[in-house]
Amino acid sequence: MINQLSVIIPVYNSEPTIVKLVQECAAELGTDYSSVEFVLVNDGSSDGSHESLLNLLSIRADYDIKYLNLTRNFGEHNAVMC
Repeated sequence: MINQLSVIIPVYNSEPTIVKLVQECAAELGTDYSSVEFVLVNDGSSDGSHESLLNLLSIRADYDIKYLNLTRNFGEHNAVMC
């Protein structure tokens, strides 16, 4: 069993889906890894993605979340590299 996994997710106008995506990935991956970390990079979303991600940060969970909120849209590749 591998001990740790980091999942990087660029977020752009994903308000309706991002929380469910993270929760379902965590549930699936949690059985295979002792530690799962999500790195969420908001790439200048113009919808409510930022607020959804802040709410996700406040939920007590069995996984870690790191959140970066970029000042504008830099593009998917740059968000992942960030």
